[in-house]
Amino acid sequence: MAEPTSEQGAWNPALIEGLLREAPRTRVEEFRTRHRTSLLTLLFTDLVNSTRLKSTLGDARAIDLIMAHQTLVRDHLRAASDACEIDTAGDSFFCVFLRPSDAVVFALELQASMRTKFAPHSLSMRIGIHLGEVVVERREGSTKPLDLYGLQVDATARVMSLAAGGQILCTLSVFENARQVLRGR
Repeated sequence: MAEPTSEQGAWNPALIEGLLREAPRTRVEEFRTRHRTSLLTLLFTDLVNSTRLKSTLGDARAIDLIMAHQTLVRDHLRAASDACEIDTAGDSFFCVFLRPSDAVVFALELQASMRTKFAPHSLSMRIGIHLGEVVVERREGSTKPLDLYGLQVDATARVMSLAAGGQILCTLSVFENARQVLRGR
């Protein structure tokens, strides 16, 4: 590959600087588009003992609480930066964040709100967070325009399943990244 030069034939540092800024970013985006992959922070939530809650309170009252929980999660998600809901099933959510620190802050604030709002009902939630490269499927014009697949999605679900009610568990990569950003806050 020839060295970038200016019109006079001399080496051009501004051109090199521009290439270093733009070319890798463009190549990375082209690669990600071609291979449909992305490095994201994945987060799963799940209400603990929701089946028992339905048995104790009855379906109608329990569903009201679960819907209030869904509203609470979505309110917190709207307030989070660079985050979105990927899927929900019953009382569980699958969300993604661009940064581990944002996912951790979201989880901490959501758990605090859960304790305040649902303490009288003994409703608790467990959360798992993981950072991983996933396959991204985009479906333009669909009711579900985005979905994520891969081993990292499964790993996140496993991390969440290890948590008890009221707990947030995360993998080491999430912890190390978030700790550096959130230190002193």
